[in-house]
Amino acid sequence: MNDSLILTLCLQENTLLISNAIIEQLGSPSLIQIRMNEADKSLLVNPCEYGVRGAVVVPGNRKYQLEMPDRSLIRRIQRITEWPDDNPRVLYGVFIPQLNAVYFSLDTAQYAILQPAPGSQENSTTDTTTDDTMSSTLPMREGPEAWEIPLIDGGDGSVAAMENSEIADAPAGGEDGDLNG
Repeated sequence: MNDSLILTLCLQENTLLISNAIIEQLGSPSLIQIRMNEADKSLLVNPCEYGVRGAVVVPGNRKYQLEMPDRSLIRRIQRITEWPDDNPRVLYGVFIPQLNAVYFSLDTAQYAILQPAPGSQENSTTDTTTDDTMSSTLPMREGPEAWEIPLIDGGDGSVAAMENSEIADAPAGGEDGDLNG
């Protein structure tokens, strides 16, 4: 597990936030794909080529992370995890060099607490004290409404390696090919 390979699931906004560390670990590709293995309750982020179903363009001007809307994927995640709420979740990834991919287990998801980013206007009225359970932060939104997500260490952090044969060939979008929901 790598603390910088962070994928944030914003369930209310139907959005995934992919940290720059993931993009850099994959070799800074221009296109990525997120695949889901429902049986294993896992996600795999890997580079892909133009024309691949579910390919997402990685812009070069990202400040902190890639924000990727995907209502269909978020609905599938909520269905298989049966989470009782729609609070944001954070996943820590494991890089698998043989696949040039980052693996995330949905079973290790942790709650994320939103708070204003340092230097933003909202920060002047926000209590800046931190709890001992908070570890690192990942900016959630860029620009004047920037937010950060302090990560709470609430899981065991273990992630099992995924074999090539276990990776679903279909991209994370819906089975009907509608990646936008």
